[in-house]
Amino acid sequence: KRQYAITRGGCAGISRYAQTWSGDNETAWKTLRYNLTQGLNMSLSGMFSIGHDVGGFHGPTPGPELFVRFNEFCSLWPRMVMNSWNDDGVVNLPWMYPEMVPQVREAIALRYRLMPYLYTLMWRASRDGTPAIRPLLWDFPQDATAVKTDDAFMLGPDVLVAPVLEEGALERSAYLPEHAGGWYDWHTGKHFDGGASVTVPAPLGRLPVFVRAGALIPLGDPTGIGDLREVLVCGLVEGATGELYEDDGETADWRGTGGTLIRFRVRDGEIAITQEGEDAPFVDRIAIRRISDDI
Repeated sequence: KRQYAITRGGCAGISRYAQTWSGDNETAWKTLRYNLTQGLNMSLSGMFSIGHDVGGFHGPTPGPELFVRFNEFCSLWPRMVMNSWNDDGVVNLPWMYPEMVPQVREAIALRYRLMPYLYTLMWRASRDGTPAIRPLLWDFPQDATAVKTDDAFMLGPDVLVAPVLEEGALERSAYLPEHAGGWYDWHTGKHFDGGASVTVPAPLGRLPVFVRAGALIPLGDPTGIGDLREVLVCGLVEGATGELYEDDGETADWRGTGGTLIRFRVRDGEIAITQEGEDAPFVDRIAIRRISDDI
């Protein structure tokens, strides 16, 4: 019932009416880095609902490794679509390499796991003009190294994404900005101090992701089917806050009574959950999960 347009052709202001993307990207390793830079600039220009064609749109069919890395790279952008016109007529599909289906599934499951967080960020972008995808300099302007970092991006204020951009790489070095309390590895829960570079394993199927200490991040069902809602507690920090925006997903009244904002706050060592507005919540149970748990 809710309608929106998808187009990559338009004049100034297109972002108010349409989801768009970076155009006919090439099937090549260099494209990952180009799309990262292009996407960050689009997002900073007010084009918030954006993404890239997974695997590349034109050129030769992507090999197994490049195809998986494209899936990882694109999984946490607002738009994730496989759209291709390969030279040999092969269409990019999740199962184009049967041996890589588990790795592609991991990338998509990560997207669904973080969908409540991403959806909340997109609601915030539409309301406040704050980009969901942004360079590190947006959140850490006083950190000189973060300002110069161009091979990673922030997903909202709490999640740092460091995609693998090089062929044959099985680990990833990333700079974690200065932040009191440091950062946590999404996959292992390992803690790192801020203001330093770290190196983590990055086998095919594992997108390097780090979460800010003190963050309260809403999570969803990794299958994308159920209504599971959880809040990931990234170290108890007194006064820390987070939020979850929910609506019915159908009507156009998401600006009004059709939406609900649920807030999280650490208070006296406990997680307090409150709801804005008087309408009944769209979820009746939110589980608390620690970063050290299996997420």
